[in-house]
Amino acid sequence: RRQRQMCIRDSLGIEAALEPLLTVRNLDIESLDINGVQAYLSTSANGVRALTNTKPDFSIPLFAVGDATANIARHCGFKVVHSASGDVAGLANLVAEILDPSNGSLIHAVGASQAGDIKGELVKFGFEYREEILYETDPSKSLTPATVASIKDGSIGAVLFYSPRTAEVFLHLLRKSRLVRSCRNITAV
Repeated sequence: RRQRQMCIRDSLGIEAALEPLLTVRNLDIESLDINGVQAYLSTSANGVRALTNTKPDFSIPLFAVGDATANIARHCGFKVVHSASGDVAGLANLVAEILDPSNGSLIHAVGASQAGDIKGELVKFGFEYREEILYETDPSKSLTPATVASIKDGSIGAVLFYSPRTAEVFLHLLRKSRLVRSCRNITAV
């Protein structure tokens, strides 16, 4: 997704640079107990990739929070994929529209730190929900020298964040590098 966005920005004449703020590390989980499970849930592409490493049953439907996550799931081999095209509340509503709580539980493939409360939404609908922590994200320790230089010289006009956590890490690294004042003219998206 990031590479595709870089190509789109390049085609529009927007100069872009990548600054990885999180490193994803899959946990050593070889398989999951899928007895009685009627569907997988994923609220990120990282969750889908980590789930794939557990040798899942690809015939169990996967419900994804958005289209990008759904596309990754299809690419990884899941046979039936549904996209909520939005947020956690939309995902919970989609699950409730399609599935019957009496047909089995739901497994949500997540990272160690996660935003949103899909569990609360699904429990309200009567679903049995099981969260499986399959990966961790480690924050970067510092900004690259090229990014620091670009912030200092004012050549960065906007920063695109992919999650609240990446924004938090970026802010922490700005403070650590004493660059907050240099960001007055940068738009955060």
